[in-house]
Amino acid sequence: MPARTPPTVLVVDDDPHVLRLLGRVLEAADLACVLTATADEALDAMRWALPNMLLIDYLLPKRTGADLYREITEMLHGHPPAAVLVTGNLEETPRADIEIFADCIAKPFLPTDLIGRVQAVLATAPALRPTGVSLLPGAPAWFADDAASRDDPRA
Repeated sequence: MPARTPPTVLVVDDDPHVLRLLGRVLEAADLACVLTATADEALDAMRWALPNMLLIDYLLPKRTGADLYREITEMLHGHPPAAVLVTGNLEETPRADIEIFADCIAKPFLPTDLIGRVQAVLATAPALRPTGVSLLPGAPAWFADDAASRDDPRA
């Protein structure tokens, strides 16, 4: 029997330190990650990764995380993916933007809080790529379902 493929989280954050930290925290919880630093990278990754959920920073270059989420939903023909918004300023993030996400977490946060929220969203939301299904053709060579064996250029 093949090994169980962990759920995949597409992470979008323009701060390279935060992006690496999010990846490490999620991987420590046995989740695979696709790390992207821009909305354009995230849109490109959606074409091949089919993540189980998204973790999106609110303030991104050129657009907000909410704008990106709306674009991804449109790309998926109106089927909103499971997603958690990450924001550095909860009070200044528009309520309408927060409400389109399954959950929202404010920076700074404890890794255990992040994992708890991600796991709760994964447990209740339909997946774009069911666990155990391999990636679409065209996935970058550096991406592997087993996060521990991945040679990620962002590391």
